[in-house]
Amino acid sequence: MRSPNRAAALAMVLAGASAVVSMWWLCGGTLGLDALGGGLERLARERSVTALAALSMVVVAKLVAVVLAWSMTRSRVSPTLVRLATWGGAALAGYGLLLTAGSAVGLVLDGDGADRTALWWHALLWDPWFAMWGLALMVAGRSAARSPSTIQDDSHRSADYVGD
Repeated sequence: MRSPNRAAALAMVLAGASAVVSMWWLCGGTLGLDALGGGLERLARERSVTALAALSMVVVAKLVAVVLAWSMTRSRVSPTLVRLATWGGAALAGYGLLLTAGSAVGLVLDGDGADRTALWWHALLWDPWFAMWGLALMVAGRSAARSPSTIQDDSHRSADYVGD
């Protein structure tokens, strides 16, 4: 397996596992909700139409991320998907790193009313998970961009090319 495929496979696993966890909460599971804390926990426990719609969108977005990571494993990848994977991965990695740092600062400052359980879970699992997922997706996109099989320009496609 080439290194772009390893990075893409890691991104697929991380995105897929995240989608499964969110789907669990969407379907009414409560295990792990206390590790979210704050507004996210309240939203997942609320079970209102708005809450269920928001959770549904989160699940769909994560499944789209699985498909995007998978597309980086294909023999021919469009430049648009490569850019989306690279920049989307960078944004997700930045988001995860920023939240990881914020959770760590929250633990150090130990403010009144802080949900220390949720902060620990965010500092050690949830937020680094997003950072690793984003980094893997970004690496997969960068690797696919360097691959000679990446479609360089739509004008180079043959008339009968439909896609992989």
